[in-house]
Amino acid sequence: MELVDVAVPALRAAIERLTRQEPLPIRRDKRGDWRILPAQQFRDCCARVAFPSIEVAARHLHGAAHLARQHAAREWQLAALLAAAERAWAWDEAPGVDAGVRRLVREEGGVADLWRAGIHPDQLPGIAAAVPAVTEPLPVSFYLGVVYAGTDREWMGAVTAHRPDGDTAAWLAWLDSPAVGRDAALWGAWLDLGVHRDGVRTAAERGLDPRRAHEVARATGRNVGIVARDIVRWALAGCEPTTEHFALLARHGLEYSYPSAGGVDRLVAEVERRGLGRGVSRTELGVMLIVHGTQPAVLAALSSGAGRLAGLSEDGERGAA
Repeated sequence: MELVDVAVPALRAAIERLTRQEPLPIRRDKRGDWRILPAQQFRDCCARVAFPSIEVAARHLHGAAHLARQHAAREWQLAALLAAAERAWAWDEAPGVDAGVRRLVREEGGVADLWRAGIHPDQLPGIAAAVPAVTEPLPVSFYLGVVYAGTDREWMGAVTAHRPDGDTAAWLAWLDSPAVGRDAALWGAWLDLGVHRDGVRTAAERGLDPRRAHEVARATGRNVGIVARDIVRWALAGCEPTTEHFALLARHGLEYSYPSAGGVDRLVAEVERRGLGRGVSRTELGVMLIVHGTQPAVLAALSSGAGRLAGLSEDGERGAA
């Protein structure tokens, strides 16, 4: 009776997963390991288990031990049914696909890899359609990200139009960012400037205006792509120099220089401890650190009354405050 009333219904319920008609209940953690979603975990089975790859996690979810716990069936009965079903359907092997579907995946054997990860080949054209501007084959990691990371497809399609390549699409598919989906035009504008992907993320998450790069480039005669890169580097130090700041740096031959976040942090803390530089912003202190060269030199300038960058003369010496 248990075989008929419990094990057979358990097998039927598992068919959708085994034939890749539904995604696996998994997620990737911050360390890159794979974990079963809490609702599908069992204390003596996979609770708090970190699987090293999606294939290992999939094998666990497809196995009799996990499915028996999920459906309250006897493991040996379900294992026998699964073995018989496997002989009939061979669902551990990906079904044959035409050349058009194979060309959608960059890696040799990628369709089979995705099958082992719980993704049916029939789903691949629809997933690839999320990034219509990308005409080259897409990496396996892109398909995994779309299915298991849940990035907004409309946003991803709009952003990839600015840099239509498979690696960018895969990066966006996995992007864990609070700014994802908010302003595709902003992400796209920084991509258009040629900024590296991590820099684009920094600029977009901090809401940096890409028009500043063009303004600074016009004012200093520098390449706009290089300016955009430098704006991001300054942002990583917690500073947002104005066009005037960048022009000042250029006059001193320091246009390619930028401070570290730690260096500015230490300067800000020391300025506050000494009660110096009232009204001087973190950005101004960062620029002063580059112009004067050292923290003691900045502190000396502030102690002597130089309060703002407008007091720096053309030759780099402190002028009137």
